[in-house]
Amino acid sequence: MNLRLLFTLVAKRRLLIASVIAATIVIHSPAQRLLEWNISYPGIHLFRSIFFFLSIALLVSLITKPVIQFFGNTKLPRSYGSITFDSFKVFVIVALLVFPSTLGIMGVGYAQMSIAPFSFIDASDQLYQRLLMPAIAYALHLRGPVLYHLFSLAISFCMIFLLHIFFLRNHVFLTTLEYASIAVSGFIITQFQSPGYTESLSYLLILILLITDLDELARVAVFTLCIFAHEGSILLLLAISFVLFSKREIVWIIAIGAFYGFIWLASFGFQVERMLSVRTVGSMSTISWIINYPFREILGILFSFKILWFFIAFVMYVWKRESRNILLFILPGIALTFIAVDTSRMMGFSFTALLYSILYIKQKKLLSDRQFALVCALNICIPAVYVGVNSGIVYFDGVYQLLQYGIFLK
Repeated sequence: MNLRLLFTLVAKRRLLIASVIAATIVIHSPAQRLLEWNISYPGIHLFRSIFFFLSIALLVSLITKPVIQFFGNTKLPRSYGSITFDSFKVFVIVALLVFPSTLGIMGVGYAQMSIAPFSFIDASDQLYQRLLMPAIAYALHLRGPVLYHLFSLAISFCMIFLLHIFFLRNHVFLTTLEYASIAVSGFIITQFQSPGYTESLSYLLILILLITDLDELARVAVFTLCIFAHEGSILLLLAISFVLFSKREIVWIIAIGAFYGFIWLASFGFQVERMLSVRTVGSMSTISWIINYPFREILGILFSFKILWFFIAFVMYVWKRESRNILLFILPGIALTFIAVDTSRMMGFSFTALLYSILYIKQKKLLSDRQFALVCALNICIPAVYVGVNSGIVYFDGVYQLLQYGIFLK
């Protein structure tokens, strides 16, 4: 029996490694790169799609059983029906504050990609590597601007649902307005400001990682899927592994990230300058934008969690033992703001700092319920805006914009 289990474990590990290799190569051999390499064999995009979906299916199979067991066996203080209804209320509140009326700029590109993800010519040379979410939309026939938009909003709703599960599983009870206050800060609100962005799928998978009891290979499968959704996830996954998991998981992430980075660089002919040039905006790198507009960088960081930064700072001050972990959770978002110009959106990758700060405050009763509710109420009152070092402050449709510009909008 032990030998059989060992054989099964070894087989799973080999399949996982094969899936990582195959899917990574497919991702970094997009249609525009194949044209550049003069590769045009008949049916090549069909073969690429088969290899990719088989790899994703193998990765998902490692996660499916423990996730089903969790939702089937875990007894939460509230029923799933009640949690779903509460999540819907939070979704409606957030949608009124920032109405997700149109896809974000890159969301439009991902929507076009969802129509034919494996033959899509990516003129920007950066959408293609976030293949997972458009490919899933393609497989589910949620293709094109309208259906992909709805798919993106469904993922946002699932994020709110899993946010409830995260706190309830840890015996933390929040009101609808307190959940809404968290949702208008950082990682969820950005998906209402600019629907369609693929990091939402990474956030969803990370919430599953934090909620469910996954074994090592299942965690590695989640790590891999997150990176296939958005490469920036690797920094947050490293921070999570340092704080919550074992050294083996850290080694896995570093190995997968190193292989992904090697294939990514190889796809650009090992020309680092060319690879980095696709991140320039207006002929300027993100660092140049920050040097020229440092105040926008500061504003973007501050507006990401607004008043809820107080919770993070309070925990780091009061509970010194946890300050290192919270700081590790903050760093991924900060680091990414020096790579991409959309500052407040990149800070979404620091969302675990906020979640665990709230968790510590509630579990250790560092604040009274009234004090906690007051901070959350003040946070909702401050408009959730997008801040980029290239654009400055940008408002979106909804109540927040009405409060800023009045009834007669620009």
